[in-house]
Order: sequence, then structure tokens, then C-alpha cells
Amino acid sequence: TGAGVPRPGGLALSGNSLYMTTLGDLSTNGGNLGQVRRMDFSDGSLHTLAGIGSQVLVPIEPQVDGNANQAVFQFGFYQTGGNDTINRGAVAVTAGGTVYVTDSGNGSLRTITAGVTTSLVFGLRPAPNGDGNTIPGAAFGDLIPELALTLDPLGSLVVSDATDCDVRRVSQAGATSLVAGLHDRCGAINGKGSGTLFARPGGVAAAPDGTLYIADTNNSVIRRIAVDGTVTTFAGVTGATGSTDGTATVARFYQPSGIVRDAAGILYVADNAGTTIRRISLDGSVTTLAGAPITLGYADGTGAAARFFWNQGACDRRDRHHLRGGHRQSGDTQDYLGRRGQYA
Repeated sequence: TGAGVPRPGGLALSGNSLYMTTLGDLSTNGGNLGQVRRMDFSDGSLHTLAGIGSQVLVPIEPQVDGNANQAVFQFGFYQTGGNDTINRGAVAVTAGGTVYVTDSGNGSLRTITAGVTTSLVFGLRPAPNGDGNTIPGAAFGDLIPELALTLDPLGSLVVSDATDCDVRRVSQAGATSLVAGLHDRCGAINGKGSGTLFARPGGVAAAPDGTLYIADTNNSVIRRIAVDGTVTTFAGVTGATGSTDGTATVARFYQPSGIVRDAAGILYVADNAGTTIRRISLDGSVTTLAGAPITLGYADGTGAAARFFWNQGACDRRDRHHLRGGHRQSGDTQDYLGRRGQYA
């Protein structure tokens, strides 16, 4: 389509629509501002649900609730030593149409209801971190939280917190609780609850029975959290990076960052540093679907002919799998992309 999608971040699918966070218009100094947008698959049209993308329109306060053309988000994070802006906004959509958005630059989790209004759910940055709080008490991450979201079968929000190295659950009433990991302590330990450790956990996917799958990025493995809270390594070997396909214990990943589960139970993984898309079947065997291992680039094509440049996230719709966070680079400019694949 002719509509631009500047630096897409988090993706979520609901019905026939793809929801995404995008950054603002660089030409109006809105590069770190955010918008939440919806793409309609029926005609390819792109609609802004909330957020202004121009610095010209920004009021004194960097975080503003209200109607679509009033809300202000700050998804952008400037990399140290460069002029590149990363979109850290994550998004999840309930069956009823409520949109959850992590507003990392403002340190908050916000909701969009009725497609036009936003409201603060709870703060992400106050110290110390704590569970059992209701809005607006709970805290996540550091000054710029790096979170991934999904919804469990009961409608609770599951938050994977890379900066705090844990996984939390937020009930529909706003109460937070620890699922696994230990606040602000990273490592690689299986077990239950606070007796487990993760290392910058990334994407999270939920099965219909409540089982969770985590892309444990810095451990280069996929972790599984059973309904009773038991954490195990589902695929890969902790700390052993690579691109080997095979059974769960033979396969190797290289800093996986995004994960999605389809209706058949197949897992798809955005293997970030590995620059590939991986598939984990029901028996745990791993295959490479697209991209060439540790080969950066931008090329559409089939299988190993495709190229990615830092693939960071994924979401699923029955007939398509969507990737975000890749970018192609030309001279001093970077064009951030959303890519789509169809897999048998």
C-alpha cells in the first residue's frame, strides 16, 4: 500500500487486523514519539488508533491521555553512540478489542478502549519493583523498560521483562504477580517461581491450556513455563549459540527474541542474532524456515534465499506469519520493515 509504516515495533493480531506500534515523523522531530496503528487485511488500509507523531503537536507533558488525536506516547529509545532510534513499544489485544500498550519512554502501561481513548494502567518505573500491587503501583524494568506482552487464556496480561529478567502476570483487575524469575537478577536456572533465572527474556507466547513459551534471549534457548509454574528448557542448550537444526537438545539458537504459537501448536521463533526464522514442531524438533544463519541483509525470497537484518518479533495469523524489527540500510538512512511469510 502507499501508507508508510515508520519503524514498526510490537505486533499483535486480532480478527482480520494487525495492530502495531510505530514511531513518529522524523521530518517533524517526532522520531521518538509513538502511534498505535491498525492494518486491515481486507483492503490493506492503515488506521491510526491513538497517538500523535509530530513534535510540532506535542504539549508540555510527554504523556497525555485522551482521544486518538490527543494521546502522546514515547516508544523511542536512542542507541548509545549512534543516531538510531529503536521502537520498544509492545502491544496486545483482547478478544473484546481493548489494546494494551507499553509506553517505554514514559515508563507506563496504557490501554486504548473503543479505538480512540487511552488511559494509564500502571507505572513501570517506580522503585522498588514489587508484585501484589494494583493500578498504579506495580513497577517493571529500569528507566526504559523492554517488555513483551501476550494474553493468557483467562485474559490476564503476561509480561516478559528483559530489563528485570523475569516474567509477570497482570490480572484484569490490575494486580501483578510473579510467574517466574527473580527481580533484577539474570541467569539460567530451571525450577519454579523465584527459584528460576532468565537472561533478558524476550517474546512470550501462550498456549490454550496456559503453558507459556519464552524466548530467553541471552541464554539462547526457548524456555517453557508449565501451568503449575515449572520452568524447563524446551529447545536449545543454555549458552551454546549457533544455527543447528535438529531435536530440541541438538538445536542451537543465537539470541532468539520473538516467539509465536499458531493454532496447531507450532512455535515460530525470530532468531535475532542468527538472522533466521525457526520453526519448532510439536515433538520439539527445530527447522529453519527462512533466512541464512548469521547473514545480514534484505532480500525477499523462499527459505534460505531470504535475508533479515535483526529480526526481533513475530505474530501469527492462520495463513501468515509477520515479522517486525528488521531494517535495511542504505547510506546514512535506515528503512524499518514489516515482513510477511507464508509457510506450509
